[in-house]
Amino acid sequence: MWWAQGSPGSDVEDYIADLVNQGWDDEGIAEERRVAEELMEPRHIWPENWAVVEVFCRCTWTRLAGFKDLIWIGISAQEVLAAMHSAHVPRKDWPEVSSGVAVMVNAALPHLNAEKDN
Repeated sequence: MWWAQGSPGSDVEDYIADLVNQGWDDEGIAEERRVAEELMEPRHIWPENWAVVEVFCRCTWTRLAGFKDLIWIGISAQEVLAAMHSAHVPRKDWPEVSSGVAVMVNAALPHLNAEKDN
């Protein structure tokens, strides 16, 4: 994910150049740039949390099919470990990053498992 590599905004121009090379139209590129600039704002993702967010986004959730809806269980430790490997998170940062992912999972679970209004 371009927005989770290194410091905020470090790869945005390279990402935009790739979109141009892929033949994206001006409107699509402008929208991608707008999203990138919005994500770079401190209220969205703090620089010290980039690795946590990248790992979280790479993970696949464990879910069960209930009678009515999906029941979201969480993200397994194996999944987090595989995501840290694929994101090239330094081993010294694993405890902090895995703890951060657990915080994000625990924050998301009540919303994912909330009663849905149908």
